[in-house]
This record gives sequence, structure tokens and C-alpha cells, in this order.
Amino acid sequence: QALKRSSAQATAIPLHSHSFPDNLQPQMIFQKLVVVCAVMLVTLCHAAECGPESLEHCNEDEKNQIFSIQSKSLGSLTTQLEVMEENIKEVEDMYAQQIGASSGEKKETLLQEKNDRLYEVTGHGTYTMLKKIIQWKETELKAAERAAEL
Repeated sequence: QALKRSSAQATAIPLHSHSFPDNLQPQMIFQKLVVVCAVMLVTLCHAAECGPESLEHCNEDEKNQIFSIQSKSLGSLTTQLEVMEENIKEVEDMYAQQIGASSGEKKETLLQEKNDRLYEVTGHGTYTMLKKIIQWKETELKAAERAAEL
């Protein structure tokens, strides 16, 4: 019976925004604003990433790194990436056992050592840029092949 009484008192709210009660208008405007801001933030953050396709977002050191990597062949870059990935796996495996068996300060020390070692085996941070450039070169190569077919 309580359900019948509460549903009898409920009123339908039309979907037109001018029909909503005044107390819901600010809430709806705020929700729309949050969505718009979230979309803009994602777009800005994603677009501001440095890479071979967006050099305007790179500092001079990053640009030099990109130009240096781009000057190498796709085959040599792919080989370099494969070696890095093998080294990353070795470091991850080596430290996984040690970190799992440790606790407290020893664990923190091992985590720091692992991070330092990963930084070394990834070419002091070039791993991510290397992957971006390989993807960029592969895309450029495919585009050139398609153009040659025409």
C-alpha cells in the first residue's frame, strides 16, 4: 500500500528543460558543465603529448631525441625495441621474486632499485618515445605503400 501511495504522489517531469522545476535547473547546468569540461580536459591532455606527430609539444631535448631516433631504420628500431622488452621482462621477473618475499623498508629499497634498473634498460626513458616513433614510421610506410599503389 505504501508503494501505491508513493507512486500516486509521483508526478512525471517533462523532458523539456524549461519544464523542469527551478530547483533542478542549476543541477542540470552543473552536470552539463562537468561533461563539457571533462571532454575538453581529455582533449587538451591528449593533444599536449610530445611525439613525432606533435613536435610543437616537445622541448628541445625531446625534439633532438625524436630526430635521432627517426634517423634510424624501422628494422633497427624494431630490434632495439625487442631487446628493451626482453630486458624489461628480465628485470620484472628478477625483482618480482625478491619484492614478493620482502616487506617494509627492504621492499621499498627493492622497488626503487627495480625502477632504477628499468630506467636503465629502457634507454633512460626512450622506450615510450621509441614505441611512438615505430608506430609513426609504420603508419608512414603504409601510407607510402598505398600511395604507390594508386
